[in-house]
Amino acid sequence: MPESRVTWLCIADAGVAHVKQYVVPGAKLTNVTTIAHGPYEHGRYEEPGRSQESATPLRHSFVDADGPVRREKRSFALEVADYLNGAAQREAFHRLGLAAPPKFLGDLAAAVSPGLQRRP
Repeated sequence: MPESRVTWLCIADAGVAHVKQYVVPGAKLTNVTTIAHGPYEHGRYEEPGRSQESATPLRHSFVDADGPVRREKRSFALEVADYLNGAAQREAFHRLGLAAPPKFLGDLAAAVSPGLQRRP
């Protein structure tokens, strides 16, 4: 009889992460946890500041290259990665699959521990 292997699937976006697992053989998908990020509020952030050139009537906004919404999404990726890193240290699973939109997947992959990145 083959050894049972626990596989976790993390299906996430910038607002919620669902962690599911299945055990081979048997392969019944069960819920491990759901990590929810606070709702985004329309108009929550202030407009960037503006400046006017002294020689012309042109106005320019000061835009942070990494705006507040992007920082918030990256912060949520760190929260999800912390959960996955802790579970990996407890050896709660043997394999991990990640599914997310490209930018969030990049943030998540960058935030997980090097040991977890090397897992199949």
